Amino acid sequence: MSLLEKAETLVLAIVRIVLVAVGSIAILAMAGLLLWTGWSALAPSDVDYTEFLTAPTYAEVREDLLPTIESSRSTAASEGNPADSNEPQATISPFADRLYTVTSTLDKQYNIAGREERKFSETVSASYLEDVLIEQGLAVKFQDVEAVIDDYLLALQSVATEIAEDQVLSRISDTASRTSIIVDAINKFHAEYVLRLQESFLAASDLSTQRSVSKNLALQVLLWSLCGSFAIFLIASLVLVVFRIERNLRQHFETSEVNSS
Repeated sequence: MSLLEKAETLVLAIVRIVLVAVGSIAILAMAGLLLWTGWSALAPSDVDYTEFLTAPTYAEVREDLLPTIESSRSTAASEGNPADSNEPQATISPFADRLYTVTSTLDKQYNIAGREERKFSETVSASYLEDVLIEQGLAVKFQDVEAVIDDYLLALQSVATEIAEDQVLSRISDTASRTSIIVDAINKFHAEYVLRLQESFLAASDLSTQRSVSKNLALQVLLWSLCGSFAIFLIASLVLVVFRIERNLRQHFETSEVNSS
């Protein structure tokens, strides 16, 4: 065998090794890309609005709602609202029990130090809060009120607890004024919560859209990469087959020459 033939054989051997390595890497790449593509396709792109929602606290609304004792009464408190029955009833919606807890919590601001006062729940009933805050509030602004009501009521209960513990509010001797301030605080909390909730839904929708676009782009890149890996594997396999055929033909030719000689 001449020096050129030896060099050719060595080069072909190295090329075969390289092609086998490339083909093996292409197979591993295809497996990884298939798994990644499946995970990307199944991964949710929707974003929960709660990631952006921060419920307003009583401290945020309190500053504008604590006037002096001589401040005028608000319309909502002065006119009052029929506290027909603040006890939960079977005919009342599922929200009634939790709103009843809210009004009961606010009652702690009354009859302090032996004072005989008309409690908050005797002026503003749970059914009234349900009508104003939920039926005419959340239900009007949001179609799927069930999706947001739980977080809303938790935030409302938290604010009610903070109001009940407000010592400055407790010093207001006029019951009607105190009730007026509490109603104003609840109304302001409600308005701020609804505003933040709407902004949270918008932010979640925008981020969901961005993630969906990014997800589709990533899937396209993965699919093209998968096709590229398959093409590389196929080319490497075909070249190896050609080399194998060429080697077998050469061996057959060399054997034939030996036999003929």
